[in-house]
Amino acid sequence: PPPPPGRDLPNPCPFLLSARRMLRYIGGGEPADPTVAAIEKPTPDKKVTADLAEMIPGAEALSTSAFGDVLIARLG
Repeated sequence: PPPPPGRDLPNPCPFLLSARRMLRYIGGGEPADPTVAAIEKPTPDKKVTADLAEMIPGAEALSTSAFGDVLIARLG
């Protein structure tokens, strides 16, 4: 089940990937490609959202906003 609202825990990746799919459908998905590349980039530092941290030994569980900061840094 999803985490309770207001706790800064949900994984933003499904939303971002869905938005890219929608943009591609209407003919403008290219601007979203760097974001998808940042999501798909391997995480040697193992900084991931809480749902993924449960499945990755030694991973650091980040809040939604902190993971967003990691994605933005990967774009840079």
